[in-house]
Amino acid sequence: MNNIVILSDIHFGAGRDSMQREKDFIYFLDKIRGKDLILLGDIFDFWIEYRSAIYKKYFHVLCSIKHFISDGGKVYFVPGNHDFYSTDFFMEIGMIVKGEGITIEWRGKRVFLHHGDVFSFKGKFNRFFYGNPIVRSIFRMFHPDIGIVIASMVSKTSYKRPRKDVVAIPAGVKELFDEYDIIITGHTHTVGVKEIGEGKYYINAGEWLFNRSYVEITSESISVKEWDSILSTIKI
Repeated sequence: MNNIVILSDIHFGAGRDSMQREKDFIYFLDKIRGKDLILLGDIFDFWIEYRSAIYKKYFHVLCSIKHFISDGGKVYFVPGNHDFYSTDFFMEIGMIVKGEGITIEWRGKRVFLHHGDVFSFKGKFNRFFYGNPIVRSIFRMFHPDIGIVIASMVSKTSYKRPRKDVVAIPAGVKELFDEYDIIITGHTHTVGVKEIGEGKYYINAGEWLFNRSYVEITSESISVKEWDSILSTIKI
């Protein structure tokens, strides 16, 4: 298999250094040519897709993803709680959208990848409410300039720097270990690896608001990295 790189919670559009994150992301895509990319949700702080309009601040990021795909790269997108609203445009530029998450086999282990928000009641309710066809129809009545302001206010991403010594598991994820051996999510912004039981691991891909962390899967190992520094590695 190709090496797989997993990013989560970049939150383009949020925070003071959003433009620097954009530059870092474009550089990162050049660095991982030849590998598959999984975007594990909340790549954008909010994603509003009207029938004939998209947010221009995301233009360079979307173009860089399109170029990565045009050069032969595969990009999978698992929507997060900030960017699940509509993903038709993502598919139009060649991204493979996996709304229910991704399951892969790795060295005899079942690995499940998801943003991680939907395994709690709050996460399910938010998705139900904001994804409701009636709510979406009402929202589309607003001019995009107004809708984007509202979406930005509703989003309210937390900019608190996450602790590196704590790996917070999203609510409801532990129950999934009856079916899977390794679960990889984002959502809580806390990068790292936590052993749940013998041969069972939870991995969080972290965030890009403060730390440029990611997960890389090769045929030999699963590593949690921050730029070129390896933070944790699983080998079986």
